[in-house]
Amino acid sequence: LFIAGQEDMTLTEEAAALIARIADGGMRDALSLLDLCWAHAHDITVEAVSEAAGLVGQDYLFEIADAAATGDFTGAMDAMERLAGQAVEYDRLCSQLISHYRNLLVAATARDPEQLIVCLPQTLEQYKKQAASFTPAALMDAIRTLQDTQAAMARSTSRRAVGSKVANSWSATSTPASVKAFIKVDLPALV
Repeated sequence: LFIAGQEDMTLTEEAAALIARIADGGMRDALSLLDLCWAHAHDITVEAVSEAAGLVGQDYLFEIADAAATGDFTGAMDAMERLAGQAVEYDRLCSQLISHYRNLLVAATARDPEQLIVCLPQTLEQYKKQAASFTPAALMDAIRTLQDTQAAMARSTSRRAVGSKVANSWSATSTPASVKAFIKVDLPALV
């Protein structure tokens, strides 16, 4: 807040707190983010910080996890295919889903998840709500399964082909166990 005041920037306390959490105590990181925010908007709000830090536009992760929580794997795969149509790389999506499920696990098990998850307050509430749909064991299993998938993609010459085969197989199955079985048994044969 001091630096913003010296530079005649309008910075809300909530935005300053979010910058501090994103920077994780790094002064240079905080100043770089503040400068980036200033380049985008002269009134630096939580929304401006979120946009500059790339914290917005992750609704599709909640959509995929909601579909998985209810056993609607066709819906999850449809969302993944829509993302692929928007040039989202499957390996990047897999990485984002790992982070998403990690945040769900933190929201479900930590006393103060807001200290461990860098996000907007309303996004934290979404994490808490969605985490209630899973057991911690199911979240850990999802993280392991996604990590195995990511490792298989790293060994493949065609990440999209692996992702498409996974999506097609998931669409044909109806239970988390069958998805996990496909990834552990059939996916290595594809790569």
